[in-house]
Amino acid sequence: MKSFRCIVITGASSGIGEALALDYAAPGIALGLSGRDSGRLGKIAEACRARGATVRADTVDATDRAAMADWLTAFDETQPVDLLIANAGVSLSQNDPALEKFDAVRRTMAVNFDGVLNTVEPLAGRMAAFRHGQICRRRRGATPERLQQRQRRRGRRPCYSSPRAAPMSR
Repeated sequence: MKSFRCIVITGASSGIGEALALDYAAPGIALGLSGRDSGRLGKIAEACRARGATVRADTVDATDRAAMADWLTAFDETQPVDLLIANAGVSLSQNDPALEKFDAVRRTMAVNFDGVLNTVEPLAGRMAAFRHGQICRRRRGATPERLQQRQRRRGRRPCYSSPRAAPMSR
């Protein structure tokens, strides 16, 4: 089983992204973390450093294609990314039945669809050229153990999983 040494996680300021960052944090591990909440992201980065990881944490909007490309490419140039986890995502409020609020729908789609593409696009070609690295689109229940199980089943192929299959359909 491959052990990941350089991992990028988007959406790392809360939820699954936070849990993945803390789980992967260890001596000898380089983490690139991005998220929307700079205060929480900073605390998570410090917790990961306390576990021995080297951490670069930045607030980068997943919907900003150029900013994501710049951030991911710069990180990958310092140390090639072994595992890219496109985790950033938002959900619509379950308590708001008003379907005419299409601004919220568009923002959700921008993060959940465009954000995935903006995360994957800058590194996919580089990973393929060097035959190095894996890409994972997280889904509910995507724990580090499940990621490793998928990796074992799929060999060297990138790991794509999404309840919204559109960004990764072949």
